[in-house]
Amino acid sequence: MKITNNKKEIKEINKFLECKYYNMQISDMLLDFYSYIDAIDNALNEDEYLTKMYEFWQLDSSNSENTSVINSRINIEELDPRIVLNNPYYKNIKIPALNIGRYSLSEQKYFPYQGFARDEINVDDNYYREISKVGYFKESITFPILKKDEDVWMSLNPNEIKTMGNDIKDASGDVLVCGLGLGYYPYMVSIKNDVRSVTIIENDENVINIFKQHILPQFECKEKINIIKDDALKYLAKQNKKYDYVFIDLWHDANDGLPLYIKLKKIENKNKENFHYWLETSLICLYRRYFLSIVEEAMLGYQDSDYFTDDEPILNELYFKTKKLAINSASDLHYYCQKEQLIKLMIQ
Repeated sequence: MKITNNKKEIKEINKFLECKYYNMQISDMLLDFYSYIDAIDNALNEDEYLTKMYEFWQLDSSNSENTSVINSRINIEELDPRIVLNNPYYKNIKIPALNIGRYSLSEQKYFPYQGFARDEINVDDNYYREISKVGYFKESITFPILKKDEDVWMSLNPNEIKTMGNDIKDASGDVLVCGLGLGYYPYMVSIKNDVRSVTIIENDENVINIFKQHILPQFECKEKINIIKDDALKYLAKQNKKYDYVFIDLWHDANDGLPLYIKLKKIENKNKENFHYWLETSLICLYRRYFLSIVEEAMLGYQDSDYFTDDEPILNELYFKTKKLAINSASDLHYYCQKEQLIKLMIQ
């Protein structure tokens, strides 16, 4: 990648890189914060909650540099428990506690004032600043979870409810769902009058059996549900039926989902289909961070030999994809950081 040597443009490009650095810092800080169920035990309102987050991180909330970075990247909201309690799946589907193979069904609890990611991040035009949405309840909320080994694979928490909301609202006709989990998305679309059928692709026999034995019998519209045991990528690459809506949820967070997302975008492009992905904004943000890292390393003089390692396959592949790119201005960098351009790089 060739980077301009114009000092004015380099100064502006460095603002993108600085923003990327702070995006990553805030992301790491929030992951640490979310891992403590008792990080905050009381707060009168969202402002006080943020002040206590500063205390948790041992940061000075009167420091203007701290506040300019953190306050502009974190949006806090006290949530109404009815977000979970009035959800149709929560009200109508009862999840038993059990263990089958590598999977288990159980419950998880948010304690009063425990922080969590309540929704997808937002990205603004200010050098692609990422704004994280933090939520908390003032009372305990219990919700069902499906775990694979020690990883939560699916849970009926506010984040899952909120981040699938638009894809539930927009689905109609014949719907294809890749990834079963607790069957939350299939249930929510199956009860819609404008949805004729819901086909689910799931490759794990244990997950299918758990769902068929303990969850599907409780569906009001179970006749709409059809489950196909298959690898989702293989199915999407070979299937001939045209679905009205395709929703893909094969990961439990953006970090483990990005490699799959890149493969799926290539299939989507080849098949001339329109897929919809859980946490797509976060997936694109993660890929953008990789791209900006390539830009930063080009400015530092990194060479081909720096990208022949096995520990960063996405970064290494992206380096060779962008090797002939020329960033002559900050406007060029802004252009290549757009979602559409990043996807073009993915599918090369």
